[in-house]
Amino acid sequence: MTSFVDLAKGGKSFGDIKKLVDDVYGDMTLKKTQIYEILKRVKMGKNTDDRRGFTKQKTADLIASVAAAVAEDRRVSIQDLARAHGTSYGTISRILHSQLGLVKKSARWVPKLLSTPRRWSRSSWRKKRIKLLSHPPYSFDLAPADYFLFPKLKKELAGITMTQEKFKKEWEGVLRGISREEFAKAFVR
Repeated sequence: MTSFVDLAKGGKSFGDIKKLVDDVYGDMTLKKTQIYEILKRVKMGKNTDDRRGFTKQKTADLIASVAAAVAEDRRVSIQDLARAHGTSYGTISRILHSQLGLVKKSARWVPKLLSTPRRWSRSSWRKKRIKLLSHPPYSFDLAPADYFLFPKLKKELAGITMTQEKFKKEWEGVLRGISREEFAKAFVR
């Protein structure tokens, strides 16, 4: 039997090709849309080979190659990796997530679980030389002055509309109006 491509290039109409396919395959024939898609690909000059069942396996070489590509450029997309390695999006996605244990964060592939030292070394505040505090962020005794000071400032400045400069002056005025003894009481339990 001649191939689909030969029939399409030979000038056969859709009806003729559909009849021939139905005769050869019977109940297991292709749908109309599938035949239209193949004819469209032939007219456009694209590859019409049947690639079903011929997926590239996740071999150690493929996994190593993907790992090397990601290590080289952490911002590479799954589509680019799939094109470069001649495999599907799903295969590359499974390799990245299941095999290599990576997730996409801020457009970069990073390990799912980072140890504390690795997290410390990757963080932006580490690069800016900001010291990490050892206390919990929402401790009751973290900044008792805040619980004492801000309600007083809010009460004094409530309902006043002002410019930024005037706000700074008013803020300083309210702060200077609070005695040292009142500030000291804020830190005593």
